[in-house]
Amino acid sequence: MDHTWHLQPGDITTRAELVARFGGSVYTGGIVPSRTSNFVMVFSDVEEGAQFGYAEHDGVTDDGDGFDYTGAGPAGDQYFIRGNRTLLNHKDDKKRLQLFVSAGTRPGSSTKQQEYVGEYELRDDSRGPFRYDQALDKNNEERTVIVFQLRRISPGTSPRNVPRARPIDRKGTPFQVPTEADRTYVSARRATADGTTHRREAALTSTFNTWLASHGRSATRWTIPINSGSSLLTDYYTDDDNTLFEAKASSSRDDVRMAIGQLHDYRHNLGLDPLRCALLLPDEPAPDLIRLLGTIGFGCIVRADNEFHWLVEAR
Repeated sequence: MDHTWHLQPGDITTRAELVARFGGSVYTGGIVPSRTSNFVMVFSDVEEGAQFGYAEHDGVTDDGDGFDYTGAGPAGDQYFIRGNRTLLNHKDDKKRLQLFVSAGTRPGSSTKQQEYVGEYELRDDSRGPFRYDQALDKNNEERTVIVFQLRRISPGTSPRNVPRARPIDRKGTPFQVPTEADRTYVSARRATADGTTHRREAALTSTFNTWLASHGRSATRWTIPINSGSSLLTDYYTDDDNTLFEAKASSSRDDVRMAIGQLHDYRHNLGLDPLRCALLLPDEPAPDLIRLLGTIGFGCIVRADNEFHWLVEAR
């Protein structure tokens, strides 16, 4: 079987032709890994996907080189399983994403055509590899979806049939999402320069999550749509005591100061009053930083083996 990618942006083909050449399945939804090569074929069909809420977010971004793609799952909240996990981990798995958009039907038949857009990968810039957003599912019920944020890595311009992504430069209502983003975000950032920092932070929050569960507690995260055209994703939030935690991989002065600024930003945009804020750190910061946190009313909880204890109580 030919493993060389042979299409150019703008070429028209069908899913059956692609499967015949690269493997995979015609019936496995919009994210189709090849069984015989390192390609993952990604299909966007805004018209067909409207019934699942995909049309809300899919399309080329304003910079022309990005593409927002809603993950798989027609009903209920979406999670990083099956095709979504394949897409998220494509860099680690050394898979190449090939993007297609629907291009009507083949003349004289009902066979759907696909227009090749180009090769993409998950973004590793400030926007990040994905965001959470909201859309209606096939039952017309609001749910949380994963919107993968891709960037073009092949040459060329967008073909004629590519839709435009809906602008997200609006301030929406914050909503809670699962803590699974701890693991998945780090996986998507593994190859970046700050990947080590993210892995350390994820190890800290994973232990914190286990510790909470051992005490019969749980946590979520907040997604906050903002006016700058992106979303903020907070660290852990425990609603039983109304506390928002910002985790850092170290207890350095720079990290503590950054966490304080982030918590102020989150609290302002969440609009929750009252809201307790706290830093989640791997060990004790400098004594003057502890005093600073006490002065501004922010708490500080630190790890001791697999336990956590408060240095300063949040108020």
